[in-house]
Amino acid sequence: MTRSVGALLLTLAVLVAACAGRTPPPKPSTGALSPATETASRTPAGALQAVVIGDEFAAGIMAGGFGSKNWPASLQRLAGQSGIDAYFRNFSRGGAGYTVTVPSSPTFGEQVTRGVNRDTNLVLLAGGANDVNSLPALHDAAVATLDHVKSTAPRAGMLIVGPSWYRREPPDEAILAARNMIRDAAAEAGAPFIDPIAEDWFAGDDKLVSPDHLQLSHAGQQVVADRLAQPVIHALRQQHPAPGRSR
Repeated sequence: MTRSVGALLLTLAVLVAACAGRTPPPKPSTGALSPATETASRTPAGALQAVVIGDEFAAGIMAGGFGSKNWPASLQRLAGQSGIDAYFRNFSRGGAGYTVTVPSSPTFGEQVTRGVNRDTNLVLLAGGANDVNSLPALHDAAVATLDHVKSTAPRAGMLIVGPSWYRREPPDEAILAARNMIRDAAAEAGAPFIDPIAEDWFAGDDKLVSPDHLQLSHAGQQVVADRLAQPVIHALRQQHPAPGRSR
């Protein structure tokens, strides 16, 4: 009996010692990793890095633009078809803006902090419709956001896409005022401004928007990708060194 107890104690001691030298399993995260932390290691070596900053226009929803049907994902494919090896990292969140945010949606400036770094080659800032209720602060916030991009990634290209309008009636004064302020901030930053409202991207086409005319459908997301393909590919080519030359 004494021997059995001794053998049992010896076995337990060995097991305890073995467990002590083993790395414990990681504890479940109490909060989601920031997008930059999640995706930074996924950028393929040698690929150009494009970062998308924005609101639900760029983030997409389940009914339109979710996953591979999102226009940033489509742009990555179109760039590849044009011979450009680029990786698009989308930090957009529904409800965000240059001035506004909700608990799960950082401002555009905060998205820049999370997603843009000195190795970023192109930054697309898209949206601004959520800023219509904070117009007095919008211009300065947009200028500060674009300055933040330039100071963080001074060699990166930058494209600014203004807010969109999906309804059949003409755009209201508030959305036009927001568009104009963002356009002026882009001009001050020396960045190209792309205007979905002036270019009438959606033209009251019900197939391109959700039934409530507040979000894009999958077809609408593809329209955005097609419209942005030329300026985005051009901007990426400016970042792509010719063979035998360094940037």
